[in-house]
Amino acid sequence: MTTTTPSSLSRRYALKMVAAGAGVALVGSAWPTNAAHAAAPSNESGADLAGWNLAVGDGIWTGPGQSPVGQADIALTHTGTMSELAANVQRRGVMAHAIAFRRYFDLHRLSLRHTAELEFRLPDLPTTSNWEYNAQTLEIGLFVWDGPDTRLDHGMAIQWVLNPWVPELGEIRAWSMTEQGPVWLPVGSLAPDTAWHRLYVDYKPGSGLARLEVDGHRIDVAETLTPKAAHWGTTIDARLQAEIVSVWPGSNPSVPAHRAEFRNWAWTTTPGISLPDGMV
Repeated sequence: MTTTTPSSLSRRYALKMVAAGAGVALVGSAWPTNAAHAAAPSNESGADLAGWNLAVGDGIWTGPGQSPVGQADIALTHTGTMSELAANVQRRGVMAHAIAFRRYFDLHRLSLRHTAELEFRLPDLPTTSNWEYNAQTLEIGLFVWDGPDTRLDHGMAIQWVLNPWVPELGEIRAWSMTEQGPVWLPVGSLAPDTAWHRLYVDYKPGSGLARLEVDGHRIDVAETLTPKAAHWGTTIDARLQAEIVSVWPGSNPSVPAHRAEFRNWAWTTTPGISLPDGMV
């Protein structure tokens, strides 16, 4: 394998892709009509991500001479006690974005309160010397798409920066509203390790309010409203999603794969607008 030095692993492009808002768009997704919607409220959980969908996200880049990133570059496998999400499984000179997501098509989802949790772990420590598995980001989000009315994706997400060649390694970012639209902004840090971590979300679409915690530590977030392309259809649907983006390849024809593990997810929706005291 051709090795990449920190100087040749372009920081400019690495940060551009990390900040691209890749965690909230699906490439080539099929969208059914609202006729196929579930009853609300709901309460679901699982030890692994069996039954979740897998899609290529928009945080992708194709190096010179490489074929476009596709389904063959990502994978989702289950053990019964956890699931492994993988990106750039063929270790090509590309940046691949894998999204595992649970989705409900339901007319009620915009009016319900959502609470969700998910545990996540890196089986491999990102370092500049690891040429089998490395990473760009890990992301988790909860969104409700309003296709019939506002054509906005309501929700929130966090991003864990894992590229060991950038000084932002370990930074936690939140998908945040600005005058220019939603962007990733730093809200904290978590040193990369191989321990299990827990994300908790409490969110009411349309309220502007949210609570997000990692390992019990509060992260200040607010609701974001993200416009989407025309192919995002006219449904109302909600998604709990876990995502990874593989490391920026620079000029290398072959680079490490990226993988992360997820387990013990739960997602409950309940009626009502009231949220706990102290929510931002």
